[in-house]
Amino acid sequence: MAKLIPELTEKQKNAFYSKCSSPDSNGCIIWNGHKHKGYGDFWMSGTRFQAHRVAFHLRHGSCNLALQLNH
Repeated sequence: MAKLIPELTEKQKNAFYSKCSSPDSNGCIIWNGHKHKGYGDFWMSGTRFQAHRVAFHLRHGSCNLALQLNH
């Protein structure tokens, strides 16, 4: 089950963005950090979060945990 994404500190945001590529010609951003079963992982305070959910949270704010995020 998806976890609620907490508010990120500036340090956490910088760490997250350091693992993202610049957008390609299609606007896609590639996750260059750790992956688990093919999905990007981002660790905060000892908890693993899916990178695409953190990216959505940073761009749009929190979301319904039942929402399917396509990536």
